[in-house]
Formats: sequence, C-alpha cells, structure tokens
Amino acid sequence: MNYLFQRIDSIFNTMLFDKNIEGLLHTPYSSQTQRYLKDLLVQFSSYTIMNQDISDIALVSDEMSWSNIYDGGTLRGLAKEMEGTHGLYSFGFLSSPLTNSNRSREKRMVFGCNVYGMMETAYYGQYLGSLFLSIDPGKAPIILPSPQQGTTYFLLVDSSRHYFSFNCPEDITQSLMKSCHDLDAFSAPETRDYDLRDYLIYVTPASDMGYYIISAIDKRELHGDVLKTTIVITIVIIASLILLAVFMYILLRNMVSPLNQLSCYIEEIKQKPLNKKKKTAASGRLLGNPHPQYLLP
Repeated sequence: MNYLFQRIDSIFNTMLFDKNIEGLLHTPYSSQTQRYLKDLLVQFSSYTIMNQDISDIALVSDEMSWSNIYDGGTLRGLAKEMEGTHGLYSFGFLSSPLTNSNRSREKRMVFGCNVYGMMETAYYGQYLGSLFLSIDPGKAPIILPSPQQGTTYFLLVDSSRHYFSFNCPEDITQSLMKSCHDLDAFSAPETRDYDLRDYLIYVTPASDMGYYIISAIDKRELHGDVLKTTIVITIVIIASLILLAVFMYILLRNMVSPLNQLSCYIEEIKQKPLNKKKKTAASGRLLGNPHPQYLLP
C-alpha cells in the first residue's frame, strides 16, 4: 500500500509539470487545443497501460472538464472540496454517478491535486484547475489470498468508512465493519488489535490520507488448519519411523548379520590350528613313551 501511494504521488508530480495540461486548463478553446488534447491522450494512455490499476485521469476547470467516468458537475464538486490546498488530496472511495453501468459503480480510490501556473509568467502561481486520478484497488499489484484460500481477510477502509474488500465475502465484511465501528478502531494513529470470539482483528493506518487496513484472522479456520497440520505432521512422523525401522532391519540383515557370521568364522579359523597343535604334541608323547605299561588302565 505504501508503494501504491508513493507511485500515485510520483505520477501527480510528473503531470503537474506538463505544459499540455497547463495550456489546456488556462486556454481550453484556442488554436492549440487540438494539439493539447492529442498529446495528453497519448500521455494518459501510456499511464494507464503501464499502470493497470489507473481507471481514469480527469481534468476540470471553470470552462472545461475531461473524464471517462465522471461528469463535469461531479468533478467541480471535488475541486471545490479541495479548494486552496497544495499537494496530494485523497477523497477516499467514490463511485461514478455518470451512468448506471456496473463499471461506473465500482469503488475507486480517488486522488486529486490543484494545478497552478508554472510555465508562463502571466499565469505563474494562479489556480488553473484540478487534476484527478482514479485507482481500482482490485487491479493494484497487491497479491493476497482468494476467499477460498487462507484464514486471513483483508479490507481497505477510508476515513468515511467506505471500504474495499480484497478477499472477504460480503457477509463477513459487514460483520467486521460493525465490530470495528463498535470498537472505535479507526481513531488511533497506530496499529490496534482486538481479540473477538470468532476473529483476531488488526486495524493498521495505511497512510496519512485516512486509509486503514483491516486484517481479520478467522479463529475457526485457523484451528481447523492447525488440526490438519497436526494430522499431517503425525502421519509424516509415523511414516518416517516405519521407514527408519525398515531401513534398520535391512541394514541388520544385509550388513550386520553377515559381519557377525564372518567374525565367528574368523574365530573358528583362529581356534583350529591351536587344537591341531595340541593333538600333535599329545601323539608325540604317546609314541616316545618308554614305559607303555603306565598307559594301561
């Protein structure tokens, strides 16, 4: 999320120094208008191609408006809201009232910035109009688990309590939002955690623009995952012990037992010459005995 906000700020800083934007806003109906529109169309198209989460780039002044999803009245209302401000301004999540299509009703993060004259001396420092950027968080480069995966749900909430669910079903979203509202979870500048009956909830400020990230861990699913993990680990341990026992049996049968037999055989070989020598010596005494009568019973 921090990367997303930094990228938006960088895009605004680039466009605020664009001479085509400044020229179109202070002279929207001149001989240069066609050239301004052509160059801006190419530039805006390149931004949306390189940043798939950009849904719309809009311009508005007292005399003109340019947007694919917002009408002039809506844009002028937004411009009036951030009147007199400098730098990036966040409107939170907004839906377009322009049409009744599903695309226009999608929730988008809308950011704005006032444009002041910088290129021409005659208009230097003068308010010329406003620039708006609409971001679809569903297409942002944020990798999160799907609703069918994992045990953690993620929501992005603005300062007006409008929310965007990354991977949370609607019924769970409503329950989490109600719990956070009852706990007054959006009033602290630091991360807060709440241990509820079914969920472990973390509410983290995402930026200084009034956005919060809700991370909710489902205890029931977590316990189920722990049980599954325990079963898997137990099966692995039992299988490892069985394999170890089989390996030891094969080792004893094919290596230790033959070595024991070889050791016994070597001992027998060592004993046989000694027995033969004793027998030979005993036979020699019998043959050379001068008193054979003593040998009789």
